[in-house]
Amino acid sequence: MANIKDIAKKAGVSTATVSRVLNGHPYVSERSRLAVEEAMRQLNYTPNSSAVHLKRGKTGVIAAIIKRIDHPFMSGLMQGIGEVALRKGYQIMVCQTRVQAQEELRFLHLLQTKQVDGILLEDMQNDWEKVAPYASSGPLVLVNSYEKKATVPMVYVNNYNGARQALLHLVKKGHRSIAVCLAKQKNAFCTVQ
Repeated sequence: MANIKDIAKKAGVSTATVSRVLNGHPYVSERSRLAVEEAMRQLNYTPNSSAVHLKRGKTGVIAAIIKRIDHPFMSGLMQGIGEVALRKGYQIMVCQTRVQAQEELRFLHLLQTKQVDGILLEDMQNDWEKVAPYASSGPLVLVNSYEKKATVPMVYVNNYNGARQALLHLVKKGHRSIAVCLAKQKNAFCTVQ
Protein backbone atom coordinates (compact mmCIF):
# COMPACT_ATOMS: atom_id res chain seq x y z
CA MET A 1 0.00 0.00 0.00
CA ALA A 2 1.37 3.38 -1.01
CA ASN A 3 2.22 6.10 1.50
CA ILE A 4 2.86 9.84 1.13
CA LYS A 5 6.58 9.26 0.46
CA ASP A 6 5.67 7.06 -2.52
CA ILE A 7 3.26 9.70 -3.79
CA ALA A 8 5.84 12.48 -3.36
CA LYS A 9 8.46 10.50 -5.29
CA LYS A 10 6.07 9.65 -8.14
CA ALA A 11 4.76 13.25 -8.36
CA GLY A 12 8.22 14.80 -8.06
CA VAL A 13 7.28 16.95 -5.06
CA SER A 14 8.08 17.01 -1.33
CA THR A 15 6.10 15.06 1.26
CA ALA A 16 5.04 18.43 2.70
CA THR A 17 3.41 19.27 -0.65
CA VAL A 18 1.58 15.92 -0.65
CA SER A 19 0.38 16.65 2.90
CA ARG A 20 -0.85 20.09 1.84
CA VAL A 21 -2.78 18.60 -1.07
CA LEU A 22 -4.31 15.91 1.15
CA ASN A 23 -5.41 18.53 3.68
CA GLY A 24 -6.76 20.98 1.11
CA HIS A 25 -4.15 23.63 1.93
CA PRO A 26 -4.62 26.69 -0.32
CA TYR A 27 -0.91 27.41 -0.95
CA VAL A 28 -0.16 24.64 -3.48
CA SER A 29 0.39 25.35 -7.17
CA GLU A 30 -2.15 23.91 -9.57
CA ARG A 31 0.62 21.96 -11.32
CA SER A 32 1.78 20.34 -8.05
CA ARG A 33 -1.78 19.57 -6.94
CA LEU A 34 -2.57 17.85 -10.25
CA ALA A 35 0.71 15.87 -10.11
CA VAL A 36 -0.06 14.67 -6.58
CA GLU A 37 -3.64 13.74 -7.49
CA GLU A 38 -2.43 11.80 -10.55
CA ALA A 39 0.20 9.98 -8.47
CA MET A 40 -2.46 9.09 -5.89
CA ARG A 41 -4.70 7.73 -8.66
CA GLN A 42 -1.88 5.69 -10.24
CA LEU A 43 -0.79 4.27 -6.89
CA ASN A 44 -4.41 3.64 -5.86
CA TYR A 45 -3.81 5.64 -2.68
CA THR A 46 -6.56 6.01 -0.09
CA PRO A 47 -5.91 8.16 2.98
CA ASN A 48 -5.97 6.33 6.31
CA SER A 49 -9.23 7.52 7.87
CA SER A 50 -7.95 6.85 11.41
CA ALA A 51 -4.99 9.14 10.80
CA VAL A 52 -7.25 11.81 9.31
CA HIS A 53 -9.59 11.59 12.31
CA LEU A 54 -6.67 11.80 14.71
CA LYS A 55 -5.32 14.91 13.00
CA ARG A 56 -8.71 16.64 12.77
CA GLY A 57 -9.88 15.54 16.20
CA LYS A 58 -13.20 14.38 14.72
CA THR A 59 -14.48 11.04 13.45
CA GLY A 60 -17.52 12.24 11.50
CA VAL A 61 -19.55 9.53 13.27
CA ILE A 62 -22.44 9.83 15.72
CA ALA A 63 -23.55 6.75 17.67
CA ALA A 64 -27.25 6.10 18.15
CA ILE A 65 -27.63 3.78 21.14
CA ILE A 66 -31.04 2.14 20.92
CA LYS A 67 -32.77 -0.73 22.72
CA ARG A 68 -33.99 -2.69 19.73
CA ILE A 69 -33.52 -2.10 16.05
CA ASP A 70 -36.69 -4.07 15.24
CA HIS A 71 -39.01 -1.83 17.30
CA PRO A 72 -41.50 0.04 15.03
CA PHE A 73 -40.66 3.39 16.69
CA MET A 74 -37.00 2.99 15.70
CA SER A 75 -37.44 3.06 11.92
CA GLY A 76 -38.96 6.54 11.97
CA LEU A 77 -36.52 7.78 14.58
CA MET A 78 -33.47 6.44 12.73
CA GLN A 79 -34.69 7.81 9.41
CA GLY A 80 -34.97 11.30 10.92
CA ILE A 81 -31.58 11.04 12.60
CA GLY A 82 -30.01 9.74 9.40
CA GLU A 83 -31.41 12.57 7.26
CA VAL A 84 -30.09 15.28 9.58
CA ALA A 85 -26.73 13.54 9.99
CA LEU A 86 -26.31 13.28 6.22
CA ARG A 87 -27.04 16.98 5.75
CA LYS A 88 -24.45 17.81 8.41
CA GLY A 89 -21.81 15.47 6.96
CA TYR A 90 -22.00 12.77 9.65
CA GLN A 91 -22.43 9.02 9.53
CA ILE A 92 -24.57 7.13 12.03
CA MET A 93 -23.36 4.09 13.94
CA VAL A 94 -26.31 2.11 15.30
CA CYS A 95 -25.61 0.38 18.61
CA GLN A 96 -28.32 -2.04 19.82
CA THR A 97 -28.41 -2.80 23.56
CA ARG A 98 -31.28 -5.33 23.53
CA VAL A 99 -32.37 -3.65 26.81
CA GLN A 100 -29.14 -4.62 28.59
CA ALA A 101 -27.83 -1.84 30.82
CA GLN A 102 -24.25 -3.14 30.64
CA GLU A 103 -24.29 -2.94 26.82
CA GLU A 104 -25.45 0.67 27.07
CA LEU A 105 -22.42 1.51 29.23
CA ARG A 106 -20.13 -0.34 26.80
CA PHE A 107 -21.42 1.77 23.91
CA LEU A 108 -21.19 4.99 25.94
CA HIS A 109 -17.49 4.18 26.31
CA LEU A 110 -17.16 4.97 22.56
CA LEU A 111 -17.53 8.65 23.50
CA GLN A 112 -14.83 8.47 26.17
CA THR A 113 -12.39 6.82 23.79
CA LYS A 114 -13.15 9.38 21.04
CA GLN A 115 -14.35 6.72 18.60
CA VAL A 116 -17.45 8.84 17.93
CA ASP A 117 -18.09 12.59 17.98
CA GLY A 118 -21.36 12.34 19.91
CA ILE A 119 -24.05 9.99 21.16
CA LEU A 120 -27.82 9.89 20.93
CA LEU A 121 -29.00 7.67 23.80
CA GLU A 122 -32.54 6.35 23.32
CA ASP A 123 -34.57 5.34 26.38
CA MET A 124 -31.74 5.26 28.93
CA GLN A 125 -31.45 1.89 30.72
CA ASN A 126 -29.01 2.92 33.47
CA ASP A 127 -29.49 5.41 36.28
CA TRP A 128 -28.26 8.92 35.48
CA GLU A 129 -25.45 8.52 38.02
CA LYS A 130 -23.93 5.78 35.83
CA VAL A 131 -24.44 7.72 32.57
CA ALA A 132 -23.35 11.18 33.81
CA PRO A 133 -19.57 10.55 33.68
CA TYR A 134 -19.78 9.96 29.92
CA ALA A 135 -21.45 13.35 29.34
CA SER A 136 -18.19 15.15 30.09
CA SER A 137 -16.46 13.31 27.20
CA GLY A 138 -18.50 14.88 24.40
CA PRO A 139 -22.01 15.65 23.16
CA LEU A 140 -24.63 13.33 24.64
CA VAL A 141 -28.35 13.73 23.97
CA LEU A 142 -31.06 11.70 25.71
CA VAL A 143 -33.76 10.62 23.26
CA ASN A 144 -37.16 9.44 24.48
CA SER A 145 -35.90 9.73 28.06
CA TYR A 146 -36.65 12.30 30.70
CA GLU A 147 -34.22 12.56 33.59
CA LYS A 148 -34.60 15.38 36.11
CA LYS A 149 -30.95 15.22 37.17
CA ALA A 150 -29.57 15.17 33.62
CA THR A 151 -27.35 18.04 32.52
CA VAL A 152 -27.55 17.16 28.82
CA PRO A 153 -30.14 17.98 26.14
CA MET A 154 -33.22 15.73 26.13
CA VAL A 155 -35.66 15.03 23.32
CA TYR A 156 -38.71 13.01 24.24
CA VAL A 157 -42.24 12.29 23.18
CA ASN A 158 -45.04 13.71 25.30
CA ASN A 159 -46.66 10.31 25.86
CA TYR A 160 -49.27 11.75 28.20
CA ASN A 161 -50.56 14.18 25.59
CA GLY A 162 -50.41 11.51 22.86
CA ALA A 163 -52.42 9.07 24.99
CA ARG A 164 -54.91 11.82 25.84
CA GLN A 165 -55.43 12.66 22.16
CA ALA A 166 -55.87 8.97 21.29
CA LEU A 167 -58.41 8.50 24.10
CA LEU A 168 -60.38 11.60 23.10
CA HIS A 169 -60.44 10.38 19.50
CA LEU A 170 -61.85 6.99 20.56
CA VAL A 171 -64.47 8.61 22.81
CA LYS A 172 -65.46 10.96 19.97
CA LYS A 173 -65.96 7.89 17.75
CA GLY A 174 -68.40 6.51 20.36
CA HIS A 175 -66.18 3.91 22.01
CA ARG A 176 -66.75 3.44 25.73
CA SER A 177 -64.90 0.21 26.63
CA ILE A 178 -61.26 1.12 26.11
CA ALA A 179 -58.32 -1.05 27.12
CA VAL A 180 -54.98 0.51 28.01
CA CYS A 181 -51.83 -1.60 28.23
CA LEU A 182 -48.59 -0.02 29.35
CA ALA A 183 -45.23 -1.71 29.77
CA LYS A 184 -41.93 -0.25 30.93
CA GLN A 185 -38.98 -2.49 31.68
CA LYS A 186 -40.23 -5.23 34.07
CA ASN A 187 -43.45 -3.52 35.16
CA ALA A 188 -46.62 -3.88 33.12
CA PHE A 189 -50.07 -2.46 33.66
CA CYS A 190 -53.32 -3.19 31.84
CA THR A 191 -56.79 -1.86 32.58
CA VAL A 192 -60.16 -1.75 30.88
CA GLN A 193 -62.56 1.15 31.53
